[in-house]
Amino acid sequence: VTLNFTATDTGGSGVKSIKKPDGTTVTTASTTFVVSANGTYDFVVTDNAENSKTVSIVVNRIDKSLPTLAIVQTPTAWTNQNVTLTATGSDTGDSGVKSITLPNGNVVSGSSASEIVSANGTFTFKVTDNAGNVTSKTITVTNIDKVAPTIGKSEIKNVTQDSFDVYLYDVKDLDSGISKVQFPVWTNEGGQDDLLKTWQTDSKASGTNMGNGTWKFTVNRSEHNYEFGYYTVHIYTYDAAGNTAVTTTS
Repeated sequence: VTLNFTATDTGGSGVKSIKKPDGTTVTTASTTFVVSANGTYDFVVTDNAENSKTVSIVVNRIDKSLPTLAIVQTPTAWTNQNVTLTATGSDTGDSGVKSITLPNGNVVSGSSASEIVSANGTFTFKVTDNAGNVTSKTITVTNIDKVAPTIGKSEIKNVTQDSFDVYLYDVKDLDSGISKVQFPVWTNEGGQDDLLKTWQTDSKASGTNMGNGTWKFTVNRSEHNYEFGYYTVHIYTYDAAGNTAVTTTS
């Protein structure tokens, strides 16, 4: 900051000199002084009659401190929905936060702003204080998965009087990974009275991961009123983000 200082003398003898805050003296009625920090700066004016006066100037508008920026991601777990990124700026240099610049280029006044992202990627926010200092911060989003798992054929094997096995092949998910495969089963007798009502979450309806993309589920006749006849099996494959692939066998 440049301080422009001009002195006058109403007593008639005129200004003799000005002593600057750093102790140097000039023999003119005006001078300048450059300061790099906030503080109180004293100028001493002397006229030709040796009268002196001290004038103090307070500087409090210098801010050279970079603002800080915090970014919160919601959610952080795997999701098949969009993700919200909220940036909050703060400033210790006294000038205060002026604005947040979002990754999409929009500038939002104030110390907090959010952007909704629909795909994984790297996103950079900027915070600017009222003195013009700027801080950038980048966050990488990797938890969005909107693609359903892929599955191959299903097959019924090992049929006996009391049970049979259902196999599902080529189960894959490239992003969040397979979390579970559920096998709701019912017979044609009595509608769906033998269907496990909580099959979506119950481990009794969960298949076993056999490795190499193969899942297996054993259907026991004892769990279906010991009924013979036509059995319907729906197979729901879930990834960790909640995406689902469905197939049917019987």
